[in-house]
Amino acid sequence: MKKFENEVCSYALSMELNSYGIKIEPCFYWFKEFDEKDPVLIDYRSDLLYTSTKIIPAYTVGELGELLLEVVFKYSVYIYPKQYKLFNGRDDFGTCEAMSEADLRAYMLIRAIDCVKRGVERL
Repeated sequence: MKKFENEVCSYALSMELNSYGIKIEPCFYWFKEFDEKDPVLIDYRSDLLYTSTKIIPAYTVGELGELLLEVVFKYSVYIYPKQYKLFNGRDDFGTCEAMSEADLRAYMLIRAIDCVKRGVERL
């Protein structure tokens, strides 16, 4: 994965966030044809945005941070990354939940939205 692609959440997390119906216009998008192995990162100026339906938002670290703040403020959901095993790095067993800051924020946003749907105040 290219370094710049670490500034946006992964294709899989983008798909999951997209299923929640988040309504912001991101700077970047993932584009993937059925026969392509890996998705391609495109920006908001790409002609593909107007000619293809195989595009999903690829939220940046900043965009995810704004969305997190919006969910926390609007729904009073508190996020405690350490207690809920959200971390950005490897533990003693070589496992990690998020390989980038963008993925970490995407996981936190997904869990916050899930808590709102379940009516839980703490994540």
